[in-house]
Amino acid sequence: MKPNGKPFTDGNGNALSIEGMKDDKSKIKELADAAKYWGQPEGRAVFYPNMRKISDEEHSEQVDRMSQGLIPSMNDLGAVIAAKKTLELYGDGE
Repeated sequence: MKPNGKPFTDGNGNALSIEGMKDDKSKIKELADAAKYWGQPEGRAVFYPNMRKISDEEHSEQVDRMSQGLIPSMNDLGAVIAAKKTLELYGDGE
């Protein structure tokens, strides 16, 4: 996160990010080193739990699934469990 509170992005909305566990000092250092290399020596690392990086193709597939009324990602176990409970309670509408 830049000092002004905005994410450090590449101009296309892609944030500088790295996969890792919260408070993993080696990953935070890698991220800070990359930010310095790309011209942003100040700022702070922000951890977003239960998030993962996806490709542009996977994003497109998720948008397509969502537009069809489906769960965007079958990897979202919470959404899958909630959908299953809803079907058990109310049926599939047919």
